[in-house]
Amino acid sequence: MESERDRYRDAHAKGAVTERYGRFREVIKKDFSKISGHILRTNPQEFLNILDIGGGDGRSLIQIVKPLIEDGRDISIDYLDVSVDQAKAFLENISQEGLARKIDRLNLTSWEDFEIDPNNRYNVVLALHSWYGIGYKTKEGEHPLEKIDSALCPLPCEGSAAYIVVSRKGNLLDAIGKKMLVSRITGEDISKELKRLGRDHEVQDIYDNQFQLERLLLKNPKKLTDFLTYAGEDIFAYITRKSYSNLRGGEKIRLKMVFDEQKENPEYAVNDLIIIPEKGLASE
Repeated sequence: MESERDRYRDAHAKGAVTERYGRFREVIKKDFSKISGHILRTNPQEFLNILDIGGGDGRSLIQIVKPLIEDGRDISIDYLDVSVDQAKAFLENISQEGLARKIDRLNLTSWEDFEIDPNNRYNVVLALHSWYGIGYKTKEGEHPLEKIDSALCPLPCEGSAAYIVVSRKGNLLDAIGKKMLVSRITGEDISKELKRLGRDHEVQDIYDNQFQLERLLLKNPKKLTDFLTYAGEDIFAYITRKSYSNLRGGEKIRLKMVFDEQKENPEYAVNDLIIIPEKGLASE
């Protein structure tokens, strides 16, 4: 039987970003039940039109919509991502769950360039760890956060809301980015911008990335500078878009300091869930 290490080695050899992302997800348990619960509590609509921005391989979306379907809601999904590989993985995963008929549109474009149909507004807008790659201006010159209002179904669509999940300032993912001089947006950044725009929202804790640091670190590293497991290397590459193996010794030591510091941080895996209700209503 192929070991976890063998699978990671094979993925590294192929250099497939989508596959490598899938590999490190094996050691990270995703939990988006908080979003499903919020939708069930606050959105009374029997039909939910859902937009998933940067939907990736679809597994997070599947986890969110299954409780909605079990509750008797009818759903329609518009998928948005710039990656053809991720879109292929999405179609495979969504088909395996018997949800392919729920897909309305598959959009291979960015949020900035995505054209919203005013006759097809959304009850639920999702952006789950995808806001890092979104620019500050859309092609119309509209702020990308303000564009959410164009996408959300306004009153009387009671309960419509956008759900943005990003790293919390100071957690492991944010700390790695800062140490490697990679600018990554945090929940605090988005909240400040929403306040500047005068937009109602709330920020909640979300433990969507449930993992143990030990799964990312080698138990008995042969060198001080080679301390990450294959999963750890993939997470590093995903965050920084850099190869761990190409780092200089001093850079690896500084990175190790981040992991050592995070061992003492009880909230190293806590992220921010930003909930933006349709205009005129406050989220519960």
